[in-house]
Amino acid sequence: LFHPIYQVTRDGKGILQSIEPPQAQGQRELQESFIHCEIVDNTSDELIEALKQELPKMIDDITKANVDWIAMRTQALSCVKEIEASKFYDSQWAQGQSLVDFLTWIEDGHFTFLGYCLYSLDAKNTKEPFKRNPSVQPLGILHNESVYRLQQLFAGISVSPETMAYIFDPTPVIINKTSTISNVHRTVPMDSIGIRQFDDKGKVVGIHIFVGL
Repeated sequence: LFHPIYQVTRDGKGILQSIEPPQAQGQRELQESFIHCEIVDNTSDELIEALKQELPKMIDDITKANVDWIAMRTQALSCVKEIEASKFYDSQWAQGQSLVDFLTWIEDGHFTFLGYCLYSLDAKNTKEPFKRNPSVQPLGILHNESVYRLQQLFAGISVSPETMAYIFDPTPVIINKTSTISNVHRTVPMDSIGIRQFDDKGKVVGIHIFVGL
């Protein structure tokens, strides 16, 4: 495995048109680092087929996480402003400033943002109490419906009374692990950081979720 750098040209849709050795430094032609992998002998057909199926998914996740990296960090700071503007920040949230400090800290290079999504919560809807809020565009790997659905992120966790009580707990932040394994950096369960939203009466009505490492 190695990463040769080549000079490339692409059309308006990003389709590769040509590839040449890199030119002298200082020239403005587009240069890209390619990943070259060689498959060892005696590899099974099943493994080759699995690679064909899984590699595009990994590349797609890596691309989405990179493209939306700045936007996810910006969204984390927007959550800080949302918390500070809440009327419950001073009156009910004893740890409000600690939460603001924590979010500011993770945005400052202490968390690898891979995805973000805002969910609406409805305690009366026991069949599907959480849905993606369509007013806010998901970011990173949570662009994909197969990933952003909470039933997928936390697969295996039933919508029990205990789960509902946990989701609608008025504590402003919730931190746990996803059931979904990361395709980026490390093949481990992702960290999930949830920032709850409240209505004017202090009722939990939504949650910002950031996933990453």
